[in-house]
Amino acid sequence: SKQKPDVQKRRRAAKALAQEVAQRLGRHGWAVLDNLLTAEEVDAARRELLEMEPHFHASEIWVGKQAAVGAQVTMPDIRGDKILWMCGHHPQR
Repeated sequence: SKQKPDVQKRRRAAKALAQEVAQRLGRHGWAVLDNLLTAEEVDAARRELLEMEPHFHASEIWVGKQAAVGAQVTMPDIRGDKILWMCGHHPQR
């Protein structure tokens, strides 16, 4: 079946945007997408993340010379991000 021209136009625009983002990520390692989300979408995402925040864990680094000898430690000065484990194999807070 034929797609409506408006749908085809949106798909072409999305493909062009994806290609541009991929090029910028490849070149710079990051990309900015101005006005990607509406203010309402940003607020909804913020609320959802705040609800999930208690489930995030501080990131850890491996300290040791071998895989079998060492320890996972939290060092915020080196790695201050947090992780939300979604695999189900990590302890709940």
